[in-house]
Amino acid sequence: MGSKIYGTTDHGGGHSHGTVYSMNLDGSNLQTMLSFGLPTTPNILSIAPLTAAGSTLFGSTDNLAVFGINTDGSNYHV
Repeated sequence: MGSKIYGTTDHGGGHSHGTVYSMNLDGSNLQTMLSFGLPTTPNILSIAPLTAAGSTLFGSTDNLAVFGINTDGSNYHV
């Protein structure tokens, strides 16, 4: 979307349960937008691709939770 790439990992992050990340198209400015495994997030992120709708990214976890997060990292919701 625009000048950034968004993706997920199924490991890593602050609690080793996966992340949602962004980076510039040239690979610079890698940023963790969300770290899974916190009390307010699902435990483990699936490796399914994110789906974009406007400025919101949607994904799912292996425990069947569906989440959304804005492309600026705000407004995380399950």
